[in-house]
Amino acid sequence: MSSQPLFSRSIDIALGLEAEVKQHPNSPLLKRLPMPAAAPEPDRATRVAAELARSAAAVELHHLASPHGPLSYVFDGIFLGSVHAARDADKLAEFGVTHVIDCTCDEADGAERVRHAGVAYLAAPVVDRPGAAALLSRHFRATTEWIHLSRQRGGKLLVHCSHGRSRGSSIVLAYLLRRGGADCRGCSLREALEHLRRRRVGVAPNVGFMGELIRLERELHGEATVQLEEYAAESLLQSFHDGFVGESTHRLVDLHLCRRALQEAPLNEYGFMDASMVLDEWCTQGAPPAK
Repeated sequence: MSSQPLFSRSIDIALGLEAEVKQHPNSPLLKRLPMPAAAPEPDRATRVAAELARSAAAVELHHLASPHGPLSYVFDGIFLGSVHAARDADKLAEFGVTHVIDCTCDEADGAERVRHAGVAYLAAPVVDRPGAAALLSRHFRATTEWIHLSRQRGGKLLVHCSHGRSRGSSIVLAYLLRRGGADCRGCSLREALEHLRRRRVGVAPNVGFMGELIRLERELHGEATVQLEEYAAESLLQSFHDGFVGESTHRLVDLHLCRRALQEAPLNEYGFMDASMVLDEWCTQGAPPAK
């Protein structure tokens, strides 16, 4: 008797039969093989029950994985979250996470990476800075295929960076543009961004990353549904208000002033830091300049 393990012999036999089918589709050998009976077509009640079960499971995950928490449900099999979620073995087990894409970077995030047994990892390290956009975009193809492979195998995948706002969200948006998902198949960048923001509070790829996503959308779909200049002004407005909560003159800043500030201090590899300083200077003078 062969000492080869039964599992290995079974694989060898299966591969041999596959080769036989390709080379000799009418081989007498194949005619002697027992053919499995076709599975009966499920009736409507069975199909509806199965669909409701899938929907119930999705709804349950959606409510458990909070848009405000460390881990948020994006769509079937995909979560977006922070490094805190990735470090929590109990949380990963609770949601059945089998694959993780880690976008943190040692030089910027400083935290030691944690790897849990039974979870497969893909590292896509990049700093959260507009000047690192080209590096992030080089990860798009590999991360998209990793997500696709995870879903094909029935796994559940967490994409995370430090806070689940910029780097991780960019990876998920690239996937939605390339392959789509259960809720967003064939979606545009604008639709994907709106969907992701409904599922996770604070999603905001930095302007450099958004520029790469716009380029990807043009490459894949022939047009862009997000304008970088307007996205930059909206992001500057949100960032500025977040940084100066409660200061009355700063609350007067609006999109129009943000556009003007970006004209005076264009984006650079660090984002709109200079434009924020321009806005702050206008406000500390007593009031923003007349529109």
